[in-house]
Amino acid sequence: MGWMKYHATKEINKLRGTTGEKVFQRSFYDHIIRNRKDYEESYKYIHENPMRWRFDKLYTEE
Repeated sequence: MGWMKYHATKEINKLRGTTGEKVFQRSFYDHIIRNRKDYEESYKYIHENPMRWRFDKLYTEE
């Protein structure tokens, strides 16, 4: 995963005309989807996550 992120960051910076800019967020959970069940669980999480935002302790009406 580190290799992929390193090379993707280099290419993105090249396209942007920048050098050394961070592209990926630090300290988050990387996960490679390995099968159909894993894909479906990830899809469900991504799809339903915005609906759960209003129940988050950091949510505000603003």
